[in-house]
Amino acid sequence: MLTNNVTTAADLKTFIDNKDEARVVAPVNDSDIHGSINGGVNLVNEQNIGILYMLETRLRTINYSATAVKGIRYYTLEHMMPKKWRNNWAPCETEALARQRDSLLLTLGNLAIIPQSLNASIRDSSWNAKKAGKGINNPGLSICAAGLTTVHDALQKEVWNESEIMARAEWLYEQARSLWDMV
Repeated sequence: MLTNNVTTAADLKTFIDNKDEARVVAPVNDSDIHGSINGGVNLVNEQNIGILYMLETRLRTINYSATAVKGIRYYTLEHMMPKKWRNNWAPCETEALARQRDSLLLTLGNLAIIPQSLNASIRDSSWNAKKAGKGINNPGLSICAAGLTTVHDALQKEVWNESEIMARAEWLYEQARSLWDMV
């Protein structure tokens, strides 16, 4: 944004309005925000990281966090329920429920920014193994995401499933709506 002289909210609006690229868009009302967070609008990874990063940064400012957020380029996107959930997660009772689960995997409710990628041996593990990791050389989400406001409550959960993903999406929506008055 700085290289494009975008330094104010008005500059950002002008920048977005003058772009034709599908990935350079901004929600214009609460419905757009809700759709973006709950999966009604498909976002690319850069957009997901950007939204979670902005929420994290803003929530820390409000909560007077004692730790600082690194620059956005230091974060990677992690699926809390992995895309390959069938490898180590409980199966769904029906194919329709499996399709519903698959549709929730790419929503912000299931995504987190973390400062280092999880080892491949942990990425597709069960929820408990994914949180705990596999020793000091293969830390899990509890270590990699420690201190991140946007994922803290999720890491306290004993199970991670569709209802938890949807509940977190609603929480993220409420945070975004309260932080950025779009109307």
